Amino acid sequence: MASTAITDVTNRPVAAAPPRVSNHVGPKMGKNFPSSEDYYPPASTRLGEQGSVTVKACVAPTGKLSEDPTVVKTSGSSRLDEGAVKLAKAGHYLPATDDGKTIPECFMFTIKFQLKN
Repeated sequence: MASTAITDVTNRPVAAAPPRVSNHVGPKMGKNFPSSEDYYPPASTRLGEQGSVTVKACVAPTGKLSEDPTVVKTSGSSRLDEGAVKLAKAGHYLPATDDGKTIPECFMFTIKFQLKN
């Protein structure tokens, strides 16, 4: 009696499915994002402190922060670091999107505190 089972008679490898391509856009600062000048701590200005702070912000699909921003890389000054966190809390954000759908996502950005001469 002949078998009705299907057998592979090809010797070519089966191609893997192509990777899914998504249209992903990460979160970013929105319009009218505050300036570091507005959040420069007065004591730091008097003391001549300058520096850059890298902050991590997690943005919900609504564009609001989903948690408090955190310092990822310090400026070396706790005053400037605190000013950067306050600035990040005051900012407006555009949420990340994946194929046009808003999604939660975190991103990092640097805030530079520099005195004007």
